[in-house]
Amino acid sequence: MVFFHRMLEQQLELIFLIVIGIILNKTRVITDKSRGSISDLLINLMLPASVLGAFLSTERFTPELMQNCMDIFIISVVTHALTVLFGGRIFSCCGKGKEAIMHYGMIVPNTAFIGIPVAGALFGDTGLLYTSVYFIPSEICMWTFALALFKKNENVNIFKAIMTTPAADAVFLGLIILISGISLPRFITNGILSLGSCTTPVSMLVIGAILADADYKKIISIPIFSFTIVRLVVFPLIIFAFMKLMNVDATVLGIGLVMAAMPAAAATSILADKYNADAEFATNIVVMSTIFSIVTIPLITLLL
Repeated sequence: MVFFHRMLEQQLELIFLIVIGIILNKTRVITDKSRGSISDLLINLMLPASVLGAFLSTERFTPELMQNCMDIFIISVVTHALTVLFGGRIFSCCGKGKEAIMHYGMIVPNTAFIGIPVAGALFGDTGLLYTSVYFIPSEICMWTFALALFKKNENVNIFKAIMTTPAADAVFLGLIILISGISLPRFITNGILSLGSCTTPVSMLVIGAILADADYKKIISIPIFSFTIVRLVVFPLIIFAFMKLMNVDATVLGIGLVMAAMPAAAATSILADKYNADAEFATNIVVMSTIFSIVTIPLITLLL
């Protein structure tokens, strides 16, 4: 119950920041053009700094830490394997176009904009480090199986795509620094930590700006509601049962559950628009699952 109250307080803080983002959008302080620039800054600078900062804040690479990193990596692999194998079949009755979009939304949760900030706030630097490790299979799936749902007739240089993703690069660099024991100058470390601390507020402002443009009259439908329930409730319960069988560390358990309960990533609607899929439907499942996650994430953490 204590953890639930922490999670609820954290969500209320995020809601406050999201509301500010909505206001900034409505008053045109954040426009469509500036929102894209802010998102680029977030993905290419602040998020990688947040990930790298987690490794820099960890004093040493202990056997327990190594075991927990391995456990969260396995959990992430299993989680994404399930979404790849079964994420589309669940929604096959919705038609091919909608099925592909919902399948992508299952494979690619909003780990970057919501998951990493929430993990850092709830579990501190250690939790953020585990989340960064969890992020590796997520990035691989995003640039392979998930992207293939939209990019059917084009070849994708998977290795190049993964290695040029700033957050993934930050994980690999952080692992090198942590394992080797390299000590960076204090001004560099503090600068990276300062940049990383901007991730949560800026992420929520962007999400608020996205929600402000939604047409809420078109969001309520059976396919969108079904996706939201499966993504935010059913799937996290399945992953929770798997982790209990693994008997993992409490922090690893919390990270795995919270990550499994994330809403669909904003990239769902971006790619749908780019590859001439149903962009409006994709945007609606992102908006609906994001709004509902504000309530379901605290509730799902009652399992902890």
